[in-house]
Amino acid sequence: MNIRLCMAGVLLYGHLSIASAQQAYDLSFWPGPNAEKDRRFLQFDDHPCGKIAVARVVSLPPPRKGQALEPERVVEISPKGAVVRRWPMPVDYSPVAIEGNRILVQYGQASQLWVDTQGNISSPSKPIPLEIPERASCPRLREFGNSAYAGCWTFHDRKAHKPRILAFEGVCT
Repeated sequence: MNIRLCMAGVLLYGHLSIASAQQAYDLSFWPGPNAEKDRRFLQFDDHPCGKIAVARVVSLPPPRKGQALEPERVVEISPKGAVVRRWPMPVDYSPVAIEGNRILVQYGQASQLWVDTQGNISSPSKPIPLEIPERASCPRLREFGNSAYAGCWTFHDRKAHKPRILAFEGVCT
């Protein structure tokens, strides 16, 4: 007889276990309409730039306005200023590295997360050394409107060893 049991995110089929749960992270977002009604919502916190919504997520929502949980945006631009790809990012994190289709974002001096363009997140197995990016010229990008915090920086891809330009807003203080 095969007994199916689901406990703590692990499905057990007889003697065989299959992990079914992804790691959840408590991260901060800008609250959109009805943020407190989102099933992932945990609480509101005060923030130097207003109120933030803390939510338990297994992936980041896409970077677009008008949703319950709004992440920050990171945009890769070509040397000619065209948008190449976009990533969502939790509030108060900053990009610190890029590797292929994912960016490494960091909160303060400690917490690092890999984020891909689909919003999938994971923790690195060990701390990744930080690169000090170079300031780059930045076209006006509609993603950031008239933000005084937006800028562009050149990072070197950790695998391809080629320069790539990322645009994002700095942490609000």
